[in-house]
Amino acid sequence: MPTKAFADDTISTYYRDYATGDMVPVEAKPLTADYITSHNYELTAGWYIVNEDITIDADEFWLATIGEVHLILGDGYTLAVSGYSTNIRVSDSLTIYGQEQGTGKLSVTGSMQRPAMESAGAITINGGNVIASGFMAGIDLGIYETSSITINGGNVTAIGKVHDSVGIGRALTGTSKGIITFNGGVVNATGDSGYGINASSNGTVSTGTDGHAVIFTNGIPDYHSRDSWNGIVFIGTQGRVYGSTVTLKDNVTIPEGYILVIREDQKLVVPEGVT
Repeated sequence: MPTKAFADDTISTYYRDYATGDMVPVEAKPLTADYITSHNYELTAGWYIVNEDITIDADEFWLATIGEVHLILGDGYTLAVSGYSTNIRVSDSLTIYGQEQGTGKLSVTGSMQRPAMESAGAITINGGNVIASGFMAGIDLGIYETSSITINGGNVTAIGKVHDSVGIGRALTGTSKGIITFNGGVVNATGDSGYGINASSNGTVSTGTDGHAVIFTNGIPDYHSRDSWNGIVFIGTQGRVYGSTVTLKDNVTIPEGYILVIREDQKLVVPEGVT
């Protein structure tokens, strides 16, 4: 286990590369509750690691990321953020990584009719476990053309709890020109609106050309074209493979009673070591 550091010191640690599975060494600042509060609930550009359990319950603040922020969720540890409106606000970019076992967790709970996580820039999830539960969205896609949510790996659960909310994207009454991309990982997205995923009619929901994500959701609006999707998508209990070939890279459990349809001209590849 890496040695804890003081103040703004860094430690040698690593993250798991979602594409190759390699462990990549990096220098990162260890996060603590004291570090976050003493820095006015702001994470500025750089690398950070969660290597102890942290709970942030702030009635008057939210956790803001400014610049290019890289957050490693250390195996076995949890960063839990709750207490105010939108509890993580991304100004520029936030990239989240897991480690070898993928057991690190970020848990964010939003309140006051707001999403749990909100992006004016780019939110990218490459690994670990991210659980976001908010009123209008779990993970909100901002209104700007530069707004994006990209999931490359890990396990993501996003819940919108009231009214026209969605799990990932924009509430049905909201607008966005942003992009949601599911390249990989296992995603559970549900919204009280009946749709778990939505980028609005001006935005885009994509899987990438070699997508292998497994998505469970209670709905995706019809105005999001599915013609170029690649991956596995369950709407309710009914699932289907999109694309000619999908190669699973993440372990996934299909619940009892769920049905996955694979056409004769499609192939689902389960490599050795993936279950």
